[in-house]
Amino acid sequence: MFAQITIRYNDKTNQLPAIPSQAVIFDKNRNYVMVYRDKCNIETREIEVYEVAGNITYIKSGLKVGEKIISKYQHLVYDALND
Repeated sequence: MFAQITIRYNDKTNQLPAIPSQAVIFDKNRNYVMVYRDKCNIETREIEVYEVAGNITYIKSGLKVGEKIISKYQHLVYDALND
């Protein structure tokens, strides 16, 4: 006996901003990223994570497509700005 099966999967992650998982800072039971505008204008922003898939984190809210984030040494910048 044989059967032909078609699986349809509606993946919403292709519409969400995706960032490297290492850029996410977890502190005080919340997730943050460091948004970079210029060297004198860096913002700590809370984000809501939709899904983590390996080295990629999909952001549900808190970050817009095209915004720059710091993904290396962001913990040092976070500590300097939030202490």
